[in-house]
Amino acid sequence: MAAALSILLLGAGFFTLGGCQRIPEESYGVERVRILGAKQIDELAIAACLATKERRRVGFGIGTPMGLDCGKPPFDGSRIPVRLWYSPFDPWPVFDQHVFQRDLERIERFYRARGFYDAKVMSSRVLPAAAAESDRFDAEAPPCEDAKKKRGCPARVEIRVSEGEPVLVESIDLDGGDRLGDDIKKRVRRRARLQIGKRFDEAFYEALKEDLRDELRREGYACASVSGSVRLDPEARAAAVSVAADRGPLSRIATIAIEIDGESRFEIPTKTIRAAADLKIGNRYSPRDLADAQQSVYALGGFSSVEVIADPRRDESKKCSGEIDVTIKVRPGRVFHYGVGGGVQSGTFHDQGTTDVSQWDIHLLAFVEHRNFLGGLRRLRIEERPKIVFQDLFPIPRDIAPGNDLRIEFRQPAFLEARTTLTMGSRWDVGPDPIQRSVYRHELDTFAMVSRSFLSGRLLVQAGLRSNLYRVIERYTPEAIQYRTSPYHLMLFEQRIQLDLRDDARKTTRGAFFQLGLQEAGFILPSSWDYIRLTPEARGYIPLPLGLVLAGKFGLGMTFIRRADDSLDPASYHLGPTGYRLRGGGPTSHRGFLPGTLGERSEHIPGASPNHVYLDIDGGTRRWEASIELRSQITRDLGIVIFSDMGDVSRPVYDPRTERVEEARFRFDRIHLAVGIGFRYFTLVGPIRLDLGILVPGAQIVGEPDGHLPNALHLRNLRVPGTLILSLGEAF
Repeated sequence: MAAALSILLLGAGFFTLGGCQRIPEESYGVERVRILGAKQIDELAIAACLATKERRRVGFGIGTPMGLDCGKPPFDGSRIPVRLWYSPFDPWPVFDQHVFQRDLERIERFYRARGFYDAKVMSSRVLPAAAAESDRFDAEAPPCEDAKKKRGCPARVEIRVSEGEPVLVESIDLDGGDRLGDDIKKRVRRRARLQIGKRFDEAFYEALKEDLRDELRREGYACASVSGSVRLDPEARAAAVSVAADRGPLSRIATIAIEIDGESRFEIPTKTIRAAADLKIGNRYSPRDLADAQQSVYALGGFSSVEVIADPRRDESKKCSGEIDVTIKVRPGRVFHYGVGGGVQSGTFHDQGTTDVSQWDIHLLAFVEHRNFLGGLRRLRIEERPKIVFQDLFPIPRDIAPGNDLRIEFRQPAFLEARTTLTMGSRWDVGPDPIQRSVYRHELDTFAMVSRSFLSGRLLVQAGLRSNLYRVIERYTPEAIQYRTSPYHLMLFEQRIQLDLRDDARKTTRGAFFQLGLQEAGFILPSSWDYIRLTPEARGYIPLPLGLVLAGKFGLGMTFIRRADDSLDPASYHLGPTGYRLRGGGPTSHRGFLPGTLGERSEHIPGASPNHVYLDIDGGTRRWEASIELRSQITRDLGIVIFSDMGDVSRPVYDPRTERVEEARFRFDRIHLAVGIGFRYFTLVGPIRLDLGILVPGAQIVGEPDGHLPNALHLRNLRVPGTLILSLGEAF
């Protein structure tokens, strides 16, 4: 092991040395650029607009991210910088004297754009001093030791500025043209960064005009234009802002045309496209409706690109008539898709969300898909996944077992009405149960679901019918485990409502998210149980100074079992089907517990023999969870999170002391508090995260001693109660 590690480190060293960049011969490489005197404006915001760049250095900042774009806010951010090492793979930026002189002018122009009209560059210095006279040197008179080795010399640049005092916004008039409604003005003023009494900024001024124009277009004025003026008084350091809006006529859709861009091997169902777009002649112009139409048509799956174009009609004098010609331009894609590949999956994914499990697999993948099956852009997909299953947390390769996953899905757009989609499918999974890992089983899940989105996709409503058939394969399952796991059949009605008000689903900085899941099993349907299940959840995200984000989540789960077959094992009788029980713990749940193990241990099962107790993975019928996170993005690619998780899962239990059955309830005194730290590496598919959650001694059950804390991490002779989890995507 030590030899292998040595070889790995040696190889990494050669790779790093091979990637080291050198300064071109007889040139100066910019090692560092410092802007001194920048107090009210972020030094890195200025440096982002300079052509003279310093050598890139690996590091991060606690506060405002260090990777800023020129001319884009924040301009007054602050951070605690942590600079590590120079990147060996990026070429040295070469110092150019003429470019540097223009950069000094850029700095003054940058300050004027930020409202500092008295700002000046007081002095500049380049070390070594010879670089200020000429950006190239004679190799016969080398200014540094590296030059003797036929290399260039490093140079440092210092620029000293005097900021002066900024011009402040004295007034903002939004009625310079058409009289605007109070609602429009309130919305624009509330969102604007340009505020009375604050520093005037050209970027904020332009954003104010653009936001007002977009607001008018959202109100139906397709030809709205916005202009403005700023009256500056440098001596009084005051700016009076006036914005004039020309709304033009209220616009309505006059025509809707479909344009096919390219050849297709099948007849394009224009009726289906029109139904999915759901645009009507005579409707008021709405950019949101057009964007929604574009998204819905693209979601049909038969096109490689979709563009919805709104063209306002104009008369001979170029004035807007108020009539809009809409063109839906589609480029046909491939109809028949097939492929072979492979991958790694950690966790079990359901339509209701992600269920955390202590299981992962390596699988092959083969699929065929027809995106115009039987016409009408109906989609049929068949997918086969033979897999090798590892029954532990990713990436621990323990308890290897074979498995297979076969999936079939049919999807029909414009079902019953324009925006409703019908999805039917079936999944046959053979292998170890993701939760009760010693059970080798067949599980056949079949569903028919209709879904409809509203509010430009922010509101999603789903409803349908689901069937689940579970059979234990006795040949591969120990007899002791078979006794605890009954075969069952389940049929239920299912509904899901989801409202997504986040600004970005993958990297959220503000907004809220709400969802409610409901199930009604049995009753009038053939099923091993009659039960009702509810799982509401709410999340909130609040931006804070220094680029921080405060995120919180609270969720409940309730299962009300009204009847169960007598043939079921005792745990299933009281808790319901194993795949639909309420559980907690894991990367998207309580990070102080392993997946599925949140709750109390060794509780007695009602109606069973005294020796039979619930397992820690058996789940329950009541669940509550709460999480709070403080998130900071320290570079473009890296982030850090401090979090705290709480929660509990309860179930009906038999108390041998009182000889009574205690029904499941929400036990808010069992907080099971965990605190931790996590690291994020942001990728195109979401952040790769590593979370360390530690259970806090004395904060597990209010007013009671902790007893034995589960899920210990063993660091040599130190036992730390908690978990270390590697996963993909944010916790919530």
